[in-house]
Amino acid sequence: MPYKHPHHPSLSTLMDSSESSPPPTGAYVYIDVETTGCPGGAALLSPFHRVVQLSAVVGRPLPRTTPAFDTPVQPHVHVPAASAAIHGWDDAALAHAPSFEAAWTAFETWIATVLQPTGPVTLVAHNMFGFDAVVLAQELRRAFPHREQPWDPTRYVLADTLEPVRRQVAATAAADTDPAPASLGSWYRRVTGQTLEGAHNALADVQGLRTAVETSGLVPSTTVTWPDDTAVLTALRYVGPTRAKRLYDYMATFLDQWAGRPGTPPLQGPARTVGAVRYAAATLGSFQGPLEKILRDVVHVFDDDQCEAIVAQVLRRGPSERQPLAYPYLVWPAYRAATRQEQAGFRAMGLRTRGAVRDHYLYTCAEDAAVFAADLVARGGFRPERAASKAWRMA
Repeated sequence: MPYKHPHHPSLSTLMDSSESSPPPTGAYVYIDVETTGCPGGAALLSPFHRVVQLSAVVGRPLPRTTPAFDTPVQPHVHVPAASAAIHGWDDAALAHAPSFEAAWTAFETWIATVLQPTGPVTLVAHNMFGFDAVVLAQELRRAFPHREQPWDPTRYVLADTLEPVRRQVAATAAADTDPAPASLGSWYRRVTGQTLEGAHNALADVQGLRTAVETSGLVPSTTVTWPDDTAVLTALRYVGPTRAKRLYDYMATFLDQWAGRPGTPPLQGPARTVGAVRYAAATLGSFQGPLEKILRDVVHVFDDDQCEAIVAQVLRRGPSERQPLAYPYLVWPAYRAATRQEQAGFRAMGLRTRGAVRDHYLYTCAEDAAVFAADLVARGGFRPERAASKAWRMA
């Protein structure tokens, strides 16, 4: 029976064709997603961070006339207005979109028809290891719980262009003139001399990515790279000089306390390095809770997404190995601090971090301040005037 793609009629003819021959090995599939959690939304591993658009195009040696894959995806959660303003997908536009399970099944059918692969297919994204593969792994686990692992190495090879572009930027003066020189838009502009039209639409982004790769000759990286043990603390993404100083001060005290304890191996290398943080995490335990506690209480990493990312770098966790935050953190700056009773109220509602509180407002309450405040009063025991505070919605 011919395949009928619900959102890409042009794919129906393609899927019904049996005359094409398999392409040579090595054709890339460029892939991108748009999600519910763009600017200040859900942390990467939040259950509210869902895909709203899935797009892909094939690279050389297939011709550019090969039909693309592009479909909206029903996220089953509210799309915050700030996110919709970036990529254009709001609740109304996604009302009749297919589920992620249906969208991914159609994507795999498209791959099978277009590529007719005889081995693993290389999926390429800009920030594959830091974003796309992480978000898609969460979706794949939800949609296909019977699969042993979200990224089956016999079917897919993941490749990332962001790290090679960062290395190029580091060797040039681009970083001096561009606030985000490694972004897809900036890279595309340097390579082509043109602006990437339609940026933040997944289809436009994958088309731009393909052009940038094929024009520049860049080879995507298939290896997740972490800062070396010998790297300074600021080599960790989201750790600037101030956070590095806080982290180093803590590490100096920690190492003094643990030095020479029975069964504790000596630290290899200086305390101002990423290796020292890994050493502390391993000494405190193999789970991530103690490391999160240090990042939250000592380094003051308030943002859930940043905390997740730093933990992944320190513990060298790949896209499929990242874990949701485990350490409860409901501390706000003093000028809008939550009382102990209010923190207990949040926890009673199942909200364990500032990010979770914000996401409850954005997604569960669909950005309705009155509904959010009423819920804090009813389930969290908040006083009405405190429940109405903007502080909780700005976490």
